[in-house]
Formats: sequence, C-alpha cells, structure tokens
Amino acid sequence: VTNYLDGRFDPQGRFVPSLVYPSEAQWQRGQRDLRCGLIQQGLGGSEMEITGRVADLDQSQEWAPGTCIGINPQTRQPTYPVSCAEPHAFQTTGIIDMSARFGARTSGRPWPGAGAQNAFLTPICPVQAHRFLGGKREFEKTTLNIQWSTVSEIGWLAGSRKAVCYMGLPFKGGFATLVGDARSQLLINGKIPTPAPAGPPGRALPIPVPMPPGIAP
Repeated sequence: VTNYLDGRFDPQGRFVPSLVYPSEAQWQRGQRDLRCGLIQQGLGGSEMEITGRVADLDQSQEWAPGTCIGINPQTRQPTYPVSCAEPHAFQTTGIIDMSARFGARTSGRPWPGAGAQNAFLTPICPVQAHRFLGGKREFEKTTLNIQWSTVSEIGWLAGSRKAVCYMGLPFKGGFATLVGDARSQLLINGKIPTPAPAGPPGRALPIPVPMPPGIAP
C-alpha cells in the first residue's frame, strides 16, 4: 500500500489495507497468491464500492450526514458505520471540505495545524448540527456535544482535506454509548437524555473531546 501510494497513505482516512487470499478449493489446486489492496468499510464492516484509483482520491472520511459510527464496548472508541438502532459512538451531521480555506490537495500548501482547523470549524459545525436536527432547540434536547474531526499532518500530506461534523458525548476517556437516531428517540448509556436548565453548548464545555482515530482494519 505504501509503495502504491508513494508514501501518501492517511492512517485516519476512509481506506484500510486488506487482502484477497485463496479459498480452500483454490489452495488444493495449487493457488498460493495473496492480493493486497485497499478497501473502504461500510455498514457493519462490509466493503463499499469504490470508483477510481485510491491514489487519485481524497482519503478523508466521507460519512453521509446521519451516519452512525459504532462503538467498541471495551475501549469506548468508534469503529465503523452501523445502523443507528445499534450501539454507536456518534452520529454525523455534515462533511466540510477545507480545500477552499487551506488549499487543495494539489496546492502544495503546508498543513494548517489542528488549531487553525478548529478555529475554521468552530462556527461551521454547530450550524450543521442545528440544521440536521431542525433547529438549535431540537439539538439541545439531545444533550449531545457538537464535535468534529481534524486532519492530521500525515493525512494532510496524503491529500486529505475533509472534516466530519458529528454529535457525541465524552465518557470515561472515550464516547458514551448512543442508541437510536438523534432526530427521533435517543438513549445515552441506556437513559433518555434530560436537558440541563442552561449551559454552554458543544466544545465550550470544559470536557476533553476525543477525536475518532479512523477505522481499524
């Protein structure tokens, strides 16, 4: 994979190394070849259809708004897209292309740093969340935080330029477990969310917000 991409592989991106190996019947016929490649994981860890060469594509995560990302119950870290009826770590609300602000993947412009990306995304992702849920008041009923991903320097050099806005809740070094679509009935750690009387939204809360580490093979 590294050779094919000329070293430009985003370890937090949407593609993961995989392989095709001989079936038992093929093995009995003498087949011994492994074929290495790249896949994009979809719902339940299934393989999604990819159009084009990965070397020519933006490797950023591109989960459609409303996608629920599963959760590892032991580590409380995100996994891969699942049905929102299943336990999950967060639900996406939008994809933001940062090319216009910081330079396209072919521009050669340097990595802007997480601070600059956060400053750019801070006013954008709340708008995405409120629009996704039908208004600020509807968002506040969920008691979730507005969060987003940033592109690492390695990912930036690989050409990734997109950030994902999403809603989740920090919990014990990871994410709280959500069940249900935030637009309808939502449970947080098995309980119906109860909005606080008042309080600052999203990242204004003094709680460290974990970032999704990407999808593991």
